[in-house]
Amino acid sequence: MAALYWFRNDLRVEDNSLLTELSQTYTSLYCCYIIEPQAKNSSAPFNTTVGKHRWSFLKQSLQELTDTLRSKNITLLVLYGVPEKLIPILVDELSIDTLGCANQVGYREIQRLKAVKKALPKLRVKTQWLHTLYEKNVIDNTNALAGSFSKFRKTLEKHAVEFKQLPSFVDWPANDAKDPNTIKSLSPFCLPDDFYETDLNTKLQTQSTSSALIVGGCHQGLIHMQNYFLSGAAEHYKQTRNDLHGLHRTTMFSPWLALGCLSPKQVWRAITEYEHTNQANDSTKWLKFELLWREYFQWLARHNGNELFTFKGSANTPPNTSFYSERFKKWCTGNTPYPLVNALMNQLNETGFMSNRGRQIVASCLVNELQLDWRYGASYFEQQLIDYDVASNWGNWQYIAGVGADPRGGRWFNIDKQSQYYDADGEFTRKWQGDRQCYPLDSVDLVDWPVADNHVN
Repeated sequence: MAALYWFRNDLRVEDNSLLTELSQTYTSLYCCYIIEPQAKNSSAPFNTTVGKHRWSFLKQSLQELTDTLRSKNITLLVLYGVPEKLIPILVDELSIDTLGCANQVGYREIQRLKAVKKALPKLRVKTQWLHTLYEKNVIDNTNALAGSFSKFRKTLEKHAVEFKQLPSFVDWPANDAKDPNTIKSLSPFCLPDDFYETDLNTKLQTQSTSSALIVGGCHQGLIHMQNYFLSGAAEHYKQTRNDLHGLHRTTMFSPWLALGCLSPKQVWRAITEYEHTNQANDSTKWLKFELLWREYFQWLARHNGNELFTFKGSANTPPNTSFYSERFKKWCTGNTPYPLVNALMNQLNETGFMSNRGRQIVASCLVNELQLDWRYGASYFEQQLIDYDVASNWGNWQYIAGVGADPRGGRWFNIDKQSQYYDADGEFTRKWQGDRQCYPLDSVDLVDWPVADNHVN
């Protein structure tokens, strides 16, 4: 009997109960990861390539997963194409009995699995929730989504996060699978040999005396999480979480959580263990609070489906914004009249990272000061962010734009006050050259007529 495990946003062997189950049940286990065409070309609302930082982090994570699985004689096939065309080839060539994959919350990701099932109606498909703290039945039975985040949080805080005791990877039985690289029909879809060989040591420059390596992969994520709690930073998280500089002031768990190199349960357990050793405090409670915010957006995305990407979202009326390509380009490239916004966008473009406070500031600027369609900002973040997560990204943008879960109808941040509060000495703005040049929002000619607003690719 043979099983195929389709990795998606769960690029780990640790705390992967479905992968462990398949390894214990089937004599032959195959694994694949499929890079879909839209992974290189964002689908909405404009076509663009995925940013180099996000792409590099993904490759690093796949490289580590490949090496880990290889130690158990399991080959990870990394393919480029459409799952509903590629998985049937694997099923046929490898005599697959069961397909395993993690449940998804994104609308497009859900549709992909439906398309695979339609193409293979007789195939047994097993799924589990590996990207959330809670199972779907807990969310449904408690009616947790019927209301604001506060209700969601208070409801779920009454339910313990459940952990499964899993055998370690070294305890897995030997794998009898044959080498899937011999499948000739897959050769047009295989990634080139040098896929992993570029950008494997991407540096995210931070506002500190030294730069830090943010390297993808489960092992690197676990090391980072361990070092974070050993450093004592969890004692002060509530006070430092809004710091704009980032790496050493926030947890920076999000890149590994986004790809599933770390599971939210692993992070929750680490916080709980820290509390048992050092006592719970406001900061450790806030760390769990942030994980519940993430959880809220995951299930909200699952519930709202394609509405997550529509201009009106879940609001009764659409926002009073439009699209001005010149303004959007200046926002993307850090050339607005707002030095702090420019600095934050420069940081994003150079590193693939921006603090949560920074994301709220630049999103508010795009929606309110620049009067732009929020979806363009969300899509640009999808391109650039190393920790892009479909639910958190699009959900937070809807929140700012007033078309999502916020009962108060959006957020408008006073940029001057934000600058005074979070960058009073201007250190962050100078570091990221936010005050290098400040252009007006729109170009005008000599007699103050607006210059034609050409479309920006």
